[in-house]
Amino acid sequence: MFKNKINISYLKNDLPAGLVVWLVALPLCLGIAQGSEADPFAGIIAGIIGGLVVTLFSGSRFGVSGPAAGLITIVVTAIHDLGYEAFLLAVVLSGVIQFLLGLFRLGVVGYFIPTSVINGMLAAIGITLILKQIPHALGVDSDPEGEMAFDQVDGENTFSEIFLSFDNLALGALLIFLVSMIILLVWELPAVKKNSKLKLLPASLLVVVVGSLLNQLFGSVGGNFGEMTFLGSSHLVNLPDALTTGDYKNLLVTPDFSMEAFSNKEIYVYAVTLALVASIETLLCLEATDKLDPDKNISPTNKELKAQGIGNFLSGLLGGLPITMVIVRSSANINANAKSPMSAFYHGVFLLLGVFLFPTVLEYIPLSSLAAILIIIGFKLVKIKNVISQFKTDWENGLVIVITIIAVLLTDLLSGVGIGFVLAMFFLLRKNYELAFISHIDTENNKAVISFAQIVSFLNKGALMQTLQDIPNGCKVKISAKKCHTMSSEIQEVITDFRDISSKKNNIDLELIGFDKFLSVNETSSNKRFFLNATTILILNRYQTEIKSASNKETITVYNQMLKDIFFVNNLFYDDYKSFRNSFYYKGTILTKNTNQLKKEFSKFHKTVVDNTISNDELYQEWMSLSNDDQIQKIIAYTNNQIIDFNNENSLDKDYFKFWEIIHESVSDISDFSTKEFND
Repeated sequence: MFKNKINISYLKNDLPAGLVVWLVALPLCLGIAQGSEADPFAGIIAGIIGGLVVTLFSGSRFGVSGPAAGLITIVVTAIHDLGYEAFLLAVVLSGVIQFLLGLFRLGVVGYFIPTSVINGMLAAIGITLILKQIPHALGVDSDPEGEMAFDQVDGENTFSEIFLSFDNLALGALLIFLVSMIILLVWELPAVKKNSKLKLLPASLLVVVVGSLLNQLFGSVGGNFGEMTFLGSSHLVNLPDALTTGDYKNLLVTPDFSMEAFSNKEIYVYAVTLALVASIETLLCLEATDKLDPDKNISPTNKELKAQGIGNFLSGLLGGLPITMVIVRSSANINANAKSPMSAFYHGVFLLLGVFLFPTVLEYIPLSSLAAILIIIGFKLVKIKNVISQFKTDWENGLVIVITIIAVLLTDLLSGVGIGFVLAMFFLLRKNYELAFISHIDTENNKAVISFAQIVSFLNKGALMQTLQDIPNGCKVKISAKKCHTMSSEIQEVITDFRDISSKKNNIDLELIGFDKFLSVNETSSNKRFFLNATTILILNRYQTEIKSASNKETITVYNQMLKDIFFVNNLFYDDYKSFRNSFYYKGTILTKNTNQLKKEFSKFHKTVVDNTISNDELYQEWMSLSNDDQIQKIIAYTNNQIIDFNNENSLDKDYFKFWEIIHESVSDISDFSTKEFND
């Protein structure tokens, strides 16, 4: 299963990329756990499982999974209502639900997210990331890393926190941030990117090393400057005490598997909620990651849901937070020039080894250095040129992007994307409302034509009713549904009412084309069967003299002409016979002297059938009288036997013979019909 995943051929690209993702993920895992009011190690567990386990089962090339800021509100409420052990049981159950969602192939909904919403989401995450990191860059670290909602857990919001930061600026944090930004920007220069030796050193690693050394230098200087610039532990990465003291036995918390917990209905409510929200966020990030992918790979959504389900199941078992795919870490992975899923796996390895082997070293890293890394990632997510070009080419998509950005900034990721999705659907439905059919009313000649598209839904009911109301009295109207393959019952009802009531009331000469397949099942079946039998019997009656007088050698020619006429007339009105077109197609040439006459007669006959259906007793009795004629019955039986004999001797074309079998079967059933059955 993992043969294609564990691939070290891209080690020189994937290992540095994994290192970059690790540096981004570490503070985010800790910050999201802090914002969720859980133990910080719960975030580390989720990050490790997201890297080591989910990566192996995922189908995404660059996706990185771990604890997500979008679930913080749900997690905080669940822990408060259930207690932490019972909350972990909800996480385990949510993993099972996610796996089932993937198993039943419900991940397909991810493909229906509009591109404009994805572009807006990416830009919004980038802007939010930049705004959220400004306070950390200035040394104000009261809001946990990774918290992306507008209203923050510290009582401030995204903008008020920035203004507050300038009043409480930490000089050391600002200096470290500026040096870090300079290093990162220098590493973006083409000359550095082309340098084979400098490319081997990840800029993010250099930034955290320089930032840590600078802070130690500030502390060693002493005096007023040292006191002003040195950053204390509140401005540095802060790991759980148990990792530094080696007291590992208290790190893992197991779920509450008691009968009391399983009988608690709230646990199932939170399990379903976590599964659905985590799945939506994962599908959004999966789509966004594929969009950022330089090779534009398409990740399997159902496989991803199953991978996330396995990850959440294990995370809940080990005491971790719920997991989703996360766009900040995924975009960092792509920007770090990763080549395979192994980069995400390596980030999990670094998380595992880092927190257990050298936790004290990690606690020297300033948050302002990490802020510089995240701000660069944010800028790469915000592509202003794309937004401007969208406005130039399609202002509706451009507006969706802008509204999504504003909504995400002022609410949270899922709420903002939801608002953008609703707006995108509004524009889509409006286009569908306008384009489902084309109408033209010629007031001078008192004619009107309405042509339906392939799909006409209930959304088009209002527009269709308005169009029909605008048709003047006494007008000649053609409504065509030849191209339409899906028509809602609401539209059928509108057409039926117009045909049976409005058109007669307003003296409108109405012709419906291609609507037979949208009639009710019984009516359509009766009309088709009735028309097929009537057509066949009348044509057989026409050919009886020629059949009787033909010699054996000429008989097959007569049958050919007869069947062509039967097929041709039925093919005019019913799609059922299209499959025989290759064998009987006329190609615009009249093959028998009767064809033009047949077409005129049966066009009129067909209109009579459609207008009166089978309830026209006079028409029905006329047909029954003809069909029960002994001579016609003999012709039918004789013709069938002859065609079977010719088929046995000459191996007639398969479609040709199959078509005759349909005709013969239909006509042979005539004696089984009764007036009562037709009227029913």
